[in-house]
Amino acid sequence: MEAEMTQAEFESQWQPIPGEDFPLPACPKGMVLLKAFADAHPDSFKFIRPEDFVHFENDAFAGIEEWDVFASHCLSCHACNEL
Repeated sequence: MEAEMTQAEFESQWQPIPGEDFPLPACPKGMVLLKAFADAHPDSFKFIRPEDFVHFENDAFAGIEEWDVFASHCLSCHACNEL
């Protein structure tokens, strides 16, 4: 069984170049929700694509509670919509 990564480790995977400033796909609360999705459904999370963060519509993830909570947050969050 793999050890669960910390929130900081999870967020660091979004930086393509270590040490470079790169926007995360969501605000801090959204990133916690995204990590909850990744932790609960690691196999599904492997298939996430950049376009999934634009409209938050992916038939493969629809109905998965953690994704729906994340998507709902991002669609209603001013900070997430500024990213």
